[in-house]
Amino acid sequence: MANFFSEKYKKKASTELKEIINSPDLYVKEAIIAAKEELANRINDVSEINNPNEIVAEKDKANSSKKFIKKSKKSFRYTKSFLKFVRKPDSHRLQTSTKNRILFTLRLYLVGLLLLIIAIIPSLLIQELFAVEIPEQINYIPEYYTSKTDIFLTTLIISIIAGVMEETQFRLILGKFNATYFNVFIAINLGYIIFKFVGPYFVVNFEFYNSFLLQYIAYVILVSLSIFLVLRQKNDSLLWFKRNWIKVNTFLFYTLAFIFAILHLPTFDLSMKQLAFWPLIILPFLIYAFLFSYIRIRIGFIYAVLLHFIIDLAVLSLRNIV
Repeated sequence: MANFFSEKYKKKASTELKEIINSPDLYVKEAIIAAKEELANRINDVSEINNPNEIVAEKDKANSSKKFIKKSKKSFRYTKSFLKFVRKPDSHRLQTSTKNRILFTLRLYLVGLLLLIIAIIPSLLIQELFAVEIPEQINYIPEYYTSKTDIFLTTLIISIIAGVMEETQFRLILGKFNATYFNVFIAINLGYIIFKFVGPYFVVNFEFYNSFLLQYIAYVILVSLSIFLVLRQKNDSLLWFKRNWIKVNTFLFYTLAFIFAILHLPTFDLSMKQLAFWPLIILPFLIYAFLFSYIRIRIGFIYAVLLHFIIDLAVLSLRNIV
């Protein structure tokens, strides 16, 4: 088949043809081949010109390079968007498919890993400069659990409870104002605080730790449900929050993130020397809090729970494997 560009390029100057040949990412393969053939005919030395097959390879290489750059820019765009959101949170919700929401969650997981690696660097420097050991988190899997099945089930239950409960406590209320979510937020946190004080008088110590966990969550839900039913009758008191929700949402975004991070401090076995570096210890949890909040607002509560569950399950599983 005749090349469309062959006749056209006979009228072009040699310098123009060389420019086409040297810009494989700007021209289609047929154009480049025609330019090379025409230039070869002019100088009567085909050996100086690359084989047309090499043009195809060069074009593919250029396309691959462009795809890599495009992916890199896309990954950077997610990181930039997240950091911009942390600096100035809003309540904008993305309207997209379930598939895109899942992909969005996974990409943000990778962004979180990148930021966590950066956050760990100061701790490593302190460990080297001040001879302070980085504290380890307390393992809540009972030591007497030796069966892999028991360890897996306990890890699974803890991950589910942490994902659902903590996201309800710290992230459900974020985003656009919702009276029901507001009441659930108040109820679950009051229920948790009340149970912390009176729970020990009601909890029965079971031989199996999993039974204790399920009993614990059942009591918290029962107390929280009672509070929620009372709050539902007092919706008039929420008008102020609704009118000032933009400021309230921003305040809650930062406040709940810091509370979430600080409440994880007791999960570490800290010495007094290590306690002096508590801001660095909670920094990873602060990053997680912002990450979960970003996902909750942008694509929905369930995806924040999903990411929280995946991270906890991975961390607990690795800890027990190692």
